[in-house]
Order: sequence, then structure tokens, then C-alpha cells
Amino acid sequence: MPTVKEAYEEVPVILSGTVLSKEFVAVRESERLGSRSMLKYVIRVDRSTKGSVADTVIVYSGLGVADCGFSFSIGRRYIIYAHSRKVNAGSETEALVDVLYTSVCGRTKEYHSREARQLRRMVDAHGSQ
Repeated sequence: MPTVKEAYEEVPVILSGTVLSKEFVAVRESERLGSRSMLKYVIRVDRSTKGSVADTVIVYSGLGVADCGFSFSIGRRYIIYAHSRKVNAGSETEALVDVLYTSVCGRTKEYHSREARQLRRMVDAHGSQ
């Protein structure tokens, strides 16, 4: 697992928020490949530490088997370190679009005040991004 500093420098979006819902969806990640199942989570954002996000965001993750998916629980609060990933969660004819994505390989975890303080120190040291 990366350190807070490594994760802060690596990902474009860091936020804390509460999971409102989850849904199994079929997504396509390439024009050449077929679709695969992922989980789509709706998150109410409490604080955006890095990157600009709305008050409510959608975060995708794998199912948690061999695809390193992170399993969020509805009603729980998390610190989410998210990458941008191109997917199509609509019809076969729709274009690929950038979405937020996280996995167990990153630093996403259930909310912890100690980690939140470390992130605030990172923002103070690097300025708002």
C-alpha cells in the first residue's frame, strides 16, 4: 500500500464521503473488448482534499475477486483515493468517458481522523490542487 504522501502525489482525486448506494453495472473499457461487471457507488462528498468534485460523485470499482475491486459498505464513510479511468456504462454505441475509479491496490480505506489530518498537512504543504 502506498504511503499518504505517495498516494497524494499519484492520484488526481482524494475525497472523503459516505456511500449512499451501490449497483452492479456492465462496463466496456475499450473499443476492442467486450463488457465486464463492475460496481458503481454513489458517494455523498464530505470533503474534497484534492481535485474538484461535486457534492455527490460516482466511483467505480471491480467486484473484488481477481480485479482488485474495493468493497464499500452502504452508510459507511471512507477516504477515497481515485484515479480517472475511461469506461462506457451505457449502450454499445456510446463513447468511453472518464470516471472515478478505485481499487484495493491504492490507499482507499474507511474514514480515519488520523489519515484525514495527514491529508490536511499534505494540502498545507502543497497548496490546494
